[in-house]
Amino acid sequence: MNPKTRQISIGIVFVAALIYGISEFTATDSKTAKPVESQPQAASTIMHPQTAEKNTIDLGKYEQLPWGRDPFYLAQGEQPTTPASSPNSTSWTLNGILFNALAPSAVINKRVVRTGDQINGARVVKIDKRQVTLEKDGEQIILHMNKETS
Repeated sequence: MNPKTRQISIGIVFVAALIYGISEFTATDSKTAKPVESQPQAASTIMHPQTAEKNTIDLGKYEQLPWGRDPFYLAQGEQPTTPASSPNSTSWTLNGILFNALAPSAVINKRVVRTGDQINGARVVKIDKRQVTLEKDGEQIILHMNKETS
């Protein structure tokens, strides 16, 4: 097939596809979808029949399953647990450093801190690439970033 015949064939196919697309786009026959108006269902028909009858959850049934109780469900009157470290604790663990010359930050005791922030009674004085300097009662405490081996 020579190049001239190929161009004419491609042109004819293109024009045919264009005409077909325009005719489908402008068609107003029964193919076009009409919006269906539906009435909202009552909540009792949407919910599972057992949960529609009673609005409580049988926790005992779920606690006996292999995975245990739901960690996101707090029973009535139950308070969320607090982390093991208390605010008066005088220990600090440097978990990571996010160093940026303009706004350095560090993760100490799993909490993100910046220069000037307080953590367990100490103020963050300086954050470097490998260490964080804290100050408590006029004493400087330096936390080093340890390179863990894997």
